[in-house]
Amino acid sequence: PLGAMAPRLPSEGLARGTPVRLHIYDCTKNPHLGKANELLVHLGTGIFHSSVEVYGNEFGYGANFVPGTTGVYCSEPGADQQHTHREVIDVGRTALSREEVQCALEKLETEWLGTEYDVLRHNCSHFTVAFCETLAVGPVPAWVTSLAAVGAEVFAVAEVALELGQDLLQHLRCWDGFLSVQGPALGPECRGRIAGNLLHFGANYLLVTCIFLVLVLLGRPLQLLIATTLAFGFLLALRHVAAETSRRCTLAMAAAGVLSVLVLTEALFFCALMTLLHAASHPGRTEAKQVGLQG
Repeated sequence: PLGAMAPRLPSEGLARGTPVRLHIYDCTKNPHLGKANELLVHLGTGIFHSSVEVYGNEFGYGANFVPGTTGVYCSEPGADQQHTHREVIDVGRTALSREEVQCALEKLETEWLGTEYDVLRHNCSHFTVAFCETLAVGPVPAWVTSLAAVGAEVFAVAEVALELGQDLLQHLRCWDGFLSVQGPALGPECRGRIAGNLLHFGANYLLVTCIFLVLVLLGRPLQLLIATTLAFGFLLALRHVAAETSRRCTLAMAAAGVLSVLVLTEALFFCALMTLLHAASHPGRTEAKQVGLQG
């Protein structure tokens, strides 16, 4: 418990309007990280550790590996031994008494266990925000928590991409005689093949197209950067509107238009042309047997 790591807050003196300060540290004692933060802070972010000072004690949150043990700890203000102290920020004055702060900390002890620490979603900065809200002070500057928030969004987008990839694999079809093509005898036969093959082998064509696009983009670093940025933005927006089907469809069409017009016009045109030519010349599906991930 917190009381075992630091003296209990004294009960005497129910002073109101006590100042609350944030202590910002460069994570770890590595001096190179401090130099990196000097640059990152101008971009509104950085790799920081933060804690809260109130009534002469500093409270922070960190990881441990003992089940059921709190990750909340107490130290002398500005004297965290695991990090390099950077600055102090006043975030207001709390009206809570010492006893009320002590009760709030005891509750936070049970909610912020050391084994639940997550560097992106449940870290020291999130504890700082929660404690400041309890003290009715703040807000905590956005640059203190921004890097973790971006990292969490990146992982969330990766999860969406993984789900889309798994869905694609589940719809792959056996493609016997991929290179066994034969020209259609008549126009109606050509149209019938295109319609049938695109419907049946849609996931196959999409996979082949994606592989080809990756190969094309690897030879064009600038286009690769732009495409990656747009794709990330699309997946991030898709995650936020996943429950709204109509908006998702609109967003998908808009994203496809942006990608094709601004970035990949030539490559997408070539892929579409090759897909149509193959769909027109392939004899047609042989089986409806599915391959890939089986549910």
